Amino acid sequence: MGLPGTHRMTRSGEYAAVRTKGTARSGRLMTLAFLADESPGAIRFGFTITKRVGNAVHRNKLRRRLREIARHTAPSIQRAGRLVTIPRPIASEATFAEIQSEWQYLVRKLGLLPPAP
Repeated sequence: MGLPGTHRMTRSGEYAAVRTKGTARSGRLMTLAFLADESPGAIRFGFTITKRVGNAVHRNKLRRRLREIARHTAPSIQRAGRLVTIPRPIASEATFAEIQSEWQYLVRKLGLLPPAP
């Protein structure tokens, strides 16, 4: 079971709006940018994975990992909006646990999840 279509961003204008009007937090492996929506609804995720990350195999593997992390975390996020993940090239060498840990840390820094106990 993958990330549902209702939780995916598909238009380039949505990505541009998040990058220009949203709030961003950066870590060692990635940058997350968030733009809150005024209308109630679900959180929508987008992933921008450039060729600097690696060849198509590495990019697709990283994209699948990030989608799985987002799918498991989406029910816990209470705010509606758009969240874009931009991994750094070093993220392709990281383990799933490292990626998940940093992604959740950055989501908490953006105020989308309650603080870790």
